[in-house]
Amino acid sequence: MAPHLAFTVGHGRNWINLCKPTIDSLDAILGRTYPAKPWNPRDGRITELGLHCHVDGNLGNDVLIAIAARRPSDESCEQSRLAPPPAERCENMQDPNIAGYQ
Repeated sequence: MAPHLAFTVGHGRNWINLCKPTIDSLDAILGRTYPAKPWNPRDGRITELGLHCHVDGNLGNDVLIAIAARRPSDESCEQSRLAPPPAERCENMQDPNIAGYQ
């Protein structure tokens, strides 16, 4: 699995602290290591990880997160139900100024 996480944060937010809790919330995409235990995704399935950040001074302490995932051998995207709608295709996740997910 190759997820891309795109964070839009305010000036005072340390976005790196958001990575682990966001990955922990991906059990809908990754599956759970222990089915009865939430917040325990099968994160060993992640073979590539893209992290992107855009700073928007108008957000203050708010955070916007866009998540897109694909299988490394597949060109199709799998949209997480946890995130607002991101750009239409995976390759747009390479751009830290992703249009369409705010």
